[in-house]
Formats: sequence, structure tokens, C-alpha cells
Amino acid sequence: PYLLENRLRVERMDDRNLFKVVGGTLKSANIGIEDPATTIGLILNNIRDKKEGVDLTNLQVYLDRVYRSVLEKSPDNILSHNTVPVSNNADTISDTTDNTQIFFTPSVVQRVGAMSNVISQFLDEQFGDIETRLNERGVKPSKGVPLEILFTLISNDNTKRQMNIDAILENLPQNMQIKTDDIHFCLTEFKRIRILKETE
Repeated sequence: PYLLENRLRVERMDDRNLFKVVGGTLKSANIGIEDPATTIGLILNNIRDKKEGVDLTNLQVYLDRVYRSVLEKSPDNILSHNTVPVSNNADTISDTTDNTQIFFTPSVVQRVGAMSNVISQFLDEQFGDIETRLNERGVKPSKGVPLEILFTLISNDNTKRQMNIDAILENLPQNMQIKTDDIHFCLTEFKRIRILKETE
């Protein structure tokens, strides 16, 4: 009976709440939004999974990619511009002028594209970073090493195999010059970028 007095109902967030999450996140980072309804709608549609809905981890990665896209390819969006400030209440957004350094627009989000493209680019960057750090640790050549280590953890039916570091080392190509400490480093990095879970 006492347990039932402290029930908690967990529900998947609807678009209204997701709109507030995106708006609040950008507002806290002092990022403006042009045409919030369209821009945030495109963001949510681009990361939405048909079965799982919107994953907040993917949302974080996606917003980072849009931010980088503005910095890299949209110099016009880094100038002071007439933007719509984001409110935590989706019903209270109004057209006003706010000088902000960066703002998101529908065209920028459309250019970034679907979440699958973002994940692919994100992994390429992260693996490149791991390769650079492996090179600094003395692993040469380091090109492709993180991917080889990851492949050892995948079975023929594309499921995760439980393997310790020694077993991973045995399954790597014999000509690969790498130590167990370097494998441990890669596994730690995989968990950092959430390819592997902390419990794995």
C-alpha cells in the first residue's frame, strides 16, 4: 500500500514538450531561432525515429551539428540579425529584435539533413580524434585501429560480443602494433561517445 502512494508515471515527451526542450536549450546557449515553429519542427522531424520517437541523446548530437554547420558554412548567421528569442513557453514566442551571435534557420537545418547523416559524420570525426590520440600514444599507424577494435566486438549476426581485452587483442590483425592499454583507451573512448554502454 505504501508503494502505491508514491507512484510515478513516466511518459514519452510529446512534440509540445520537445519544442520547449529545444527552445530552452538554445536560449540557454544564447542562440536565436529564425521562424521557431519551422526550424524546431524540422529539427524534431530530422531526428525522429519511427519506432522510438525522439531520443534526447540524438537531439544533443544533432543540435551540436547544426551549431557547427552555422560556424563552418554560414558566416551570415554569425552576425547580428533580427531573430525570434526562444521562450520556454511555446505559446509566448513573439517577433522581437535580439542581437545574438549565432542563430538557427530552416535552411541551416535542411542542409544538415537527417540524423543518419549526422551520426555518420559524428562517428567519422570521433574516430579520427581517437586515431590522433592513439598516434600520440605511440600506435603507428593508427589509421583504422579504432574501427578494427570495434569490429572484434561485433558478431556475425551484428550483435555485441562480450570479450575481455586479451580476447580482443587475439582477434586483431597480427600485424597491428597495439598494447592492451591502448585497447583499454579505445574502449573508454567508445563509452564516452556512447558506442558502448558503461556496463559493457
